[in-house]
Amino acid sequence: MGQVIIEAHGLCKYYGGRTILQDVNIKIERGDAIALIGHNGTGKSTMLRMLSGLSSPSSGRILRSPDLKFAFIPENFPKLSMTVDKYIEHAGQIEGLTKKEVHEIADELYRMFYMEDMVDIPIKHLSKGTIQKVAVVQALLTQPNVILLDEPLAGQDIKSQKNFMKIIKDMNDNGVTVVMSCHEVFLVNQLAKSAYEIKNKTMVAIPVKRKQYTQESTLDAMLFDKGSGLSNVSPEVLQWVQHSTENDDVIQLIINREKSNEVLRIMLRDGFELRGMKGV
Repeated sequence: MGQVIIEAHGLCKYYGGRTILQDVNIKIERGDAIALIGHNGTGKSTMLRMLSGLSSPSSGRILRSPDLKFAFIPENFPKLSMTVDKYIEHAGQIEGLTKKEVHEIADELYRMFYMEDMVDIPIKHLSKGTIQKVAVVQALLTQPNVILLDEPLAGQDIKSQKNFMKIIKDMNDNGVTVVMSCHEVFLVNQLAKSAYEIKNKTMVAIPVKRKQYTQESTLDAMLFDKGSGLSNVSPEVLQWVQHSTENDDVIQLIINREKSNEVLRIMLRDGFELRGMKGV
């Protein structure tokens, strides 16, 4: 058994008289990789904020090992007037890095996330997916003990998703504890060692089928009108999704080609409209 660094006992959270989470108990060990899944509004983000200390439980308690350094990548990042490069420079200096160190680290991350041409643009003018990348770059400037990820792949393109997952996998292999909220089954199966579904205001352990994604020529990219959003795509479909992206207008699903017809049938059944389809 590994070293327990975070423990939650009888954790409850109430908002405006409504119970969000009730009697949650969890132990997180150093080097864990834990996924929290569940529908929107079930308390995944709230749980991450409480684990990090950004929000306090209404009752119960959280114990943390002393001097833990957290990095938190939120789902929604503020649309600042500051340019990407200037914001990252300031964030790095707050972390104790010199300007030179910040730029050396950030330039490599910009390259990995295909952001080189965007660093001089004010954050408020960027797409949701690119703003999410800014949050990722900030979190990765220095190595934390624990990294908390709230829907980390939201809006990211396929190549950036792949690079991001490799970075997180490498960090976890080097002892960084990962806790992420997500709905992509492929992400859970590739990165998580354990998973919990938040349902009926509590957390229930669910099995994880560990597997590694390999880029193959037998993949299809399927574009659908956004409709009710990626979070409402059926679990029947998500089990076959290798990558997913979402923007203001469309959802893109990368599917093994042999499952494309079945995915199309389920998505049309659920009210999504096909925009296009192509091989990857």
